[in-house]
Amino acid sequence: MRNYCFLLFTLFGCTLHSQESSIITFQKCDVSSRLFSEYNFITTKTGAFFVSDYATVTSKKIVDSEYNNLTSIYYCSRKKKKFGTPRLVDIDFYNHIGSFYVNPEGNLILFSGRQTETATTFGIFKTEKIRGIWSKPVLLIKNMEQFNFIDPFVSSGGDTLYFSSDMPGGKGGLDLYMAKDYNSDWIKFENLGNPINSDKNERYPSIFNGVLYFSSNKSDGFGGFDLYSNSLINGKYDKNVLLAEPFNSVHDDFKVISDGKTFFFSSNRDGSDDVFELTANLPKFECFSSIPVSRCFEFEDEYSDLKDSLQYSYMWSMGDGATYDEIEVEHCYQKAGVFEVTLKIIDNQTNQMISQETSYELEIIDPVQLELDFPQEAFAGDIIDFKVSDETLADSSTYYWDLGDGSFNIGEAVLHKYQKTGLYTISVGRVYYLNGEEFRICTSKELKIQ
Repeated sequence: MRNYCFLLFTLFGCTLHSQESSIITFQKCDVSSRLFSEYNFITTKTGAFFVSDYATVTSKKIVDSEYNNLTSIYYCSRKKKKFGTPRLVDIDFYNHIGSFYVNPEGNLILFSGRQTETATTFGIFKTEKIRGIWSKPVLLIKNMEQFNFIDPFVSSGGDTLYFSSDMPGGKGGLDLYMAKDYNSDWIKFENLGNPINSDKNERYPSIFNGVLYFSSNKSDGFGGFDLYSNSLINGKYDKNVLLAEPFNSVHDDFKVISDGKTFFFSSNRDGSDDVFELTANLPKFECFSSIPVSRCFEFEDEYSDLKDSLQYSYMWSMGDGATYDEIEVEHCYQKAGVFEVTLKIIDNQTNQMISQETSYELEIIDPVQLELDFPQEAFAGDIIDFKVSDETLADSSTYYWDLGDGSFNIGEAVLHKYQKTGLYTISVGRVYYLNGEEFRICTSKELKIQ
């Protein structure tokens, strides 16, 4: 069966339609609670940060002057796959703290909050952890208090700020923007334009391995806010990809992040905002580089120089049905195996066989590896057809692909496209069973993307 997957995930590389799929585990993250909301989950080197309306002193929810649940940022450490007890991040702010960004070191936060205590619009604030204390938040984008600036995210290089805003000049509603050198006094904004933005609302940008993820309530989704991805191809964004279930639902699904092994995202599908996680369940393999397979051989009669080639004829039988009537023969076998090679010499005058000079068994053993079929070179943005096969007679046919750019897939044939130029190592592993015993085989091969 050929499994084709077009959706480019940082981790998985294909559309996953079921939480029961053997390639993924889908569940609520253990920071999610039954009584409170949790969202905007971001992992760092030591743990994770997220927004919640947890009670910080008593079991009763803390509310603002309008009796809305007060939201703040919380941190929990991480040991192996488990997160510890959440602790309040003590930021001195006068109201709700909403969507935010935290750097990998966990000492810089950009967050959304009301621009002033009495404002109805939201801005992006910056705070840094200095000698264990979070600094007084400073409004990042000033003199535009009449517009909203929310959902900050900073590129891995630290020089580009992505955010959502309803400032003039957009497509309508909230649009996604980027700003280079966002720490300077003068910030130049750039609307991400088509096809990212629409006349609806686009929010919660994040970027991993060159793929932009965002949420939108445009009409082509499952319902509410849905998660989309898009990729830069030759400096331009490609078509939007609506992520499949279980990422999306008929409820609000938003804010995707990845730690390289697991995807985390937020959703209110169970009544309140919760954090969900998807993890790939891929076997571990020890991979070896693909060895070119050659089954071609040259054959000759070592005494042919002593015979009159006009008087004698040669008849080679290669053991696979092929025959030749030449003194020297080059023959390529189509598969491995044991072949009986014979040479008969015929006297041309009597048409009688005078001898059978050569008769021996030729055993061809292929290297134990998978046969990988894909081009050696391709261009960024091309959809590439990857295929795999092998001669192992076993009761399993699942192949696991590591496509070299952080994407994974399963199947005998998969489709994938790369966003960046470079040299990628493609690895394919297989788990199979013979006589009840488990075996694993993995073969790798390089692909150059121009």
